[in-house]
Amino acid sequence: MRVGTIDGEPEAAILALGRVAWAAITVEDRAGSLAENVLRRARGKSQISTLIRDAVLELSSREPSDAVNEAIEWFGRSSAALIERNQILHSIPTVTYPGDGEPFLVHWPNAGGPPVETPLNAVILDEIADRLQGIAAPNGLKFGSAWTPCPSLSPNRSSPVRGAARPVERREPLPGGWRW
Repeated sequence: MRVGTIDGEPEAAILALGRVAWAAITVEDRAGSLAENVLRRARGKSQISTLIRDAVLELSSREPSDAVNEAIEWFGRSSAALIERNQILHSIPTVTYPGDGEPFLVHWPNAGGPPVETPLNAVILDEIADRLQGIAAPNGLKFGSAWTPCPSLSPNRSSPVRGAARPVERREPLPGGWRW
């Protein structure tokens, strides 16, 4: 294996890495959608960590309840999961020299601190993917009164919202290929 590549890695490890990526996308989308609804505004260009922080601040200003506490706790877990996501998806595949040659992913945090190493191992990556999927699972989101849908963010509105389903107009093939 060359530094910066994943040539020759076991298929199971690469599939597990894909599961991590998919689960991370799901967590970020779910956290973003919930934060948008708590804040009653669209995400725009805000980073997900900023959106989560703002949603927690908004929830903290509400009347305390089990639902609000559960929502704040869920945002905390999703924030930690997104940090773990960064440690994997923004890392560099490498191996140790000299050593056993076992591949791992290394991430140097932008905020400084020591690098984080994650073995490029199917079992470990599957555990991380399962943890991320558990956070994003719809049955884990029972916020009750803390979840107040925002009509201005409804996908049925005429103005487009990030992540909302939009109809795609299918066009006929033109000479030279398809045009959308």
